[in-house]
Amino acid sequence: MSRIQTIEFNLSQIGDQFSGMIELMSRRTTLADQPFKQFWVSKQGLFGTRRKPSGNHAAILDFYNQLCVDRNKDRHEMSAKVHLMASLLPLVRSNKAQNIFPDASTFQPKECLEPSEFNPEALEVQLRKSKSARISVVDFCNRNRDAVDFPCFSASTFELYREFEAELFCDVPSRWYDDAPAAKVLVEQRWMRWCNGFGRRRGNKEKKDVLNILSYESKAAFTQCYSALWVEMIPHLLVGQENPDFCRQFHSLWHLDHRIPVPGSERPVNLLHGLALGLHPSFGMLLTTETGSRLVGETVATPTNIEAQERFLHAGLVSLFLYAAARQFRSRRIS
Repeated sequence: MSRIQTIEFNLSQIGDQFSGMIELMSRRTTLADQPFKQFWVSKQGLFGTRRKPSGNHAAILDFYNQLCVDRNKDRHEMSAKVHLMASLLPLVRSNKAQNIFPDASTFQPKECLEPSEFNPEALEVQLRKSKSARISVVDFCNRNRDAVDFPCFSASTFELYREFEAELFCDVPSRWYDDAPAAKVLVEQRWMRWCNGFGRRRGNKEKKDVLNILSYESKAAFTQCYSALWVEMIPHLLVGQENPDFCRQFHSLWHLDHRIPVPGSERPVNLLHGLALGLHPSFGMLLTTETGSRLVGETVATPTNIEAQERFLHAGLVSLFLYAAARQFRSRRIS
């Protein structure tokens, strides 16, 4: 594996209507005996939490805005909602959003004090024990909720959620196409009114639960913007690649928000509940292990091989369970 390099991708390569730069990390690596150049975006500051967004954070939001205005001539309301929700990310309850579906880094490997904690050595041991095990997409989606103790909310909480969502976006999406900054300000003002009104006070548990759900959905919305960028960017990253098909398949697997149709259901299954695999520590750790990287490589090399996909998903689930256990262990040590 070669050393990591930093490159700047000019978004005007995608089209003259786009502007801005994305800072990418890259290195030459090998999966399934296939050498290729891997690209990714540093998570440092990517989500813009604590009001400290990175340049990439702003560039991704601007790109999504430009993309929707340029291509959604029918002014789809959902596009406006995605961008506005994603734009809230620096203001949301980021720590509480981790209670919905955690994706924060637990700690650096050198801080691991127990062999059961989340590190490449512990993960490799678990992966070798179950390297031939498989799990379907639907079962993976259900089990990964169990792994992180995905919370269940009451019907009244969901009703309150719908009320909050309606208030948050009231009369805003229609304005967004003509004046996105003004629409963004209105949504931010409504959000901060809630946070200042009851978000920092005792009680109001159900209202705070709704804020936590919306905080998580803000990150999921940002992931949609991130995914849209990669859809447009990947073809340009293949130029000069010695294994372009493998490279395309890997980056599509790693950086897109996967929504998979389910026979007999009108709603697709969201593979990681709105998160990109490559931005989650449990999947990032797979690439640092011998067995995990082999299983990733096999599903990338043979994208129509269902058995390879299901072995990969099982490995991801193993890693996610270990990640969740490490978070709980870390939490007990701190408390």
